[in-house]
Amino acid sequence: MVADRAYVDFENLYRWHKGNSYFVVRLKKSVKLKHLVEQDLPESRHQINQQNIQLITNQFTWTANTISDLYKARWEIEQF
Repeated sequence: MVADRAYVDFENLYRWHKGNSYFVVRLKKSVKLKHLVEQDLPESRHQINQQNIQLITNQFTWTANTISDLYKARWEIEQF
């Protein structure tokens, strides 16, 4: 599941996680999280319109570029 920041529903994200579904969601700027684990980003990472955005996921084997590609593809679908 790939969703934009308007869709942040932590109870639903938890259900997906428990149901073995993966998600990538952009966070609202107002969301405050305690970072338990934060991965270093590669220098060659993608940028969306030169913006820094926060994405959360429960899939920790994907690269940062894979996660950003999924989020970018979400925008391409919406423009269709």
